[in-house]
Amino acid sequence: MNISDELTATGFLKKLVGFSMATWMSAMISFLITPVFTRVYLPEEVGHINLFTTYVTFFQTICLLALDQAFMRFYNETLNGLHKGNFLSYCLRINLGLIIPTVIIILGGYRFFSCQISGEENLLVPICLSSVVVCGTFLKMSNISSRMEKNIVQYTLQVVSTVTVEKILITFIAFWRPDHKTAIVTMTMGYVIVSSIFYLVKKNGLQSARDIPAKTQYTILKFAIPYMPVLLLSWLGNSIPLLVLRKYVGYSSIGIYTNAVTMANVLHIIQTGFSVYWEPFVYEHYKDRTNKEKIQKIEKTMVFILNFAAVSIVICQDVIFLLVGKQFQSSKLFFPFLMLTPICNTIADMTGIGIKLSGKSYLNIIPFIGGVLCNLGLSYFLVPQIGLIGAGVAVGTSALLILIVRSRLGRNHYKVSENEWFIVLALVLMVSTCIINIVLNGSWLKYILQIGVLGILSLAFKKEIIYLLKLAKRILKVRDK
Repeated sequence: MNISDELTATGFLKKLVGFSMATWMSAMISFLITPVFTRVYLPEEVGHINLFTTYVTFFQTICLLALDQAFMRFYNETLNGLHKGNFLSYCLRINLGLIIPTVIIILGGYRFFSCQISGEENLLVPICLSSVVVCGTFLKMSNISSRMEKNIVQYTLQVVSTVTVEKILITFIAFWRPDHKTAIVTMTMGYVIVSSIFYLVKKNGLQSARDIPAKTQYTILKFAIPYMPVLLLSWLGNSIPLLVLRKYVGYSSIGIYTNAVTMANVLHIIQTGFSVYWEPFVYEHYKDRTNKEKIQKIEKTMVFILNFAAVSIVICQDVIFLLVGKQFQSSKLFFPFLMLTPICNTIADMTGIGIKLSGKSYLNIIPFIGGVLCNLGLSYFLVPQIGLIGAGVAVGTSALLILIVRSRLGRNHYKVSENEWFIVLALVLMVSTCIINIVLNGSWLKYILQIGVLGILSLAFKKEIIYLLKLAKRILKVRDK
């Protein structure tokens, strides 16, 4: 597909759907496995497992050094001495230099990490933690490489393989022994196998990175390193509810909360599928002013799709929650607030794209510091008062704050749309849906008001609905031919 094809609605959609296939397949796996997973594991065991993956994410973020972001930013640029063959090798070399001290820290502090994750001293858990961090770091760089190469097949296979390890393997092992230690060991073995396979796939394409000039390396690291605090703050924002719940409520509450996050991440299907292709697309075409109108249309259409899907899910949540075990169903009250995170993240990726285009990645520190402080303050205030609902409200509120600040900073460097009233309206309607879900819980009036919200949203975005219908009709005609 050439550039002109990509800029057509059908061309963009074709690539978007192609890269979304991995997310759809992953979501289907999660959808099918959730009824089993939430019945074979107790909430407490799920809490331990998800704390393990939380620490994996933290250490993986450190080892990556935000080089995945730099890889995406400079892949299509012409930096002296850098080309598509040696870029990945350069990043992996730095990753390895960070992995070694990270593993030493984890194993040296095994008592602390095992107690945090498992509630007891156990060397096995830190060993597994180290192994998954090593494998996950490589897989993340391999994943971003496939995205930028627009290798849909390789990208899809890797994502689905990872989800299989994280979902299917640990679910089926529970029929033999449903405890978190067995699940963690099984997950580790799966990660080792998958990363080994993809290393063999990528190995032949790796070229020596020794001759990359110091100036080019400086440019890459200048972009990547300031992004590190942003990613760590993002991790902290996602982890605060877990740590506060562990302190005030217990491991079972973590299991219930994280399962609700997984279900709310059904919108992650849209977010990931879109974000995977959006940034490479904008990096390639933003300089051409004639493409501005097309980019604006994409933004407004995505805002409608995200919020329409979210409100629809809230209306149908009673049916959706029949999938999960009874011990996990108490999360229905705060579940809608959790969907604000993927909604706000996706919108912020569009409205705040100017930050990345400017190369001033350090600006992202500002919204994420605000988000962490907001999350921390609300979590410590609300969780002791109203428990799990407080955690959901804190996360949703901090997501909105991050979106507002990222959008404001991004507009200073690149405006996707001059007027963003439609974003404000859509989010006000979504927040209203969340509040209605709590205040009118158990009342039939809740459904009437939420359907009314859906109607208002449809009227406000009627042009986008007509556009999507025409686009679908055009695609169907092409397929018929």
